[in-house]
Amino acid sequence: MNAQEAREEIQKAFIAAGIFAVSTIALDNQKFTKPSDDTPWARLTINFTAGRQHTLGKPTNRKFEKKGFVFVQVFTVAGGATNINDGLVQQSLNVFEGVVLNGVHFTDGQIRTVGTLDKWYQQNAVLEFTYYEIK
Repeated sequence: MNAQEAREEIQKAFIAAGIFAVSTIALDNQKFTKPSDDTPWARLTINFTAGRQHTLGKPTNRKFEKKGFVFVQVFTVAGGATNINDGLVQQSLNVFEGVVLNGVHFTDGQIRTVGTLDKWYQQNAVLEFTYYEIK
């Protein structure tokens, strides 16, 4: 698996979970317009971070460990109770936490409360992931 394949697996799983309508999910480097009404929406961000060679060997037979983070930013209209946002961010966390998606292993999920900006209240589901690439 490579970074592109890992990204596709993560995006596909989040969209398939059906927590948000596809039109209300902002994906990395794709055009997106925030809902003009009070519809909840999410931004899915995938950050690739550290990596290391996991095994020795000849080219095409070496295993490299790759790591990263998934951030699901959940936005609901500000000024109401946090219940809707709490439920959506927990569901977003549950899509990945402790799950293996075709070789992408997710661990260490947490919810981080960001607060209110303009008309939106935000919390984030943050998860660490690992996958292996053979080179």
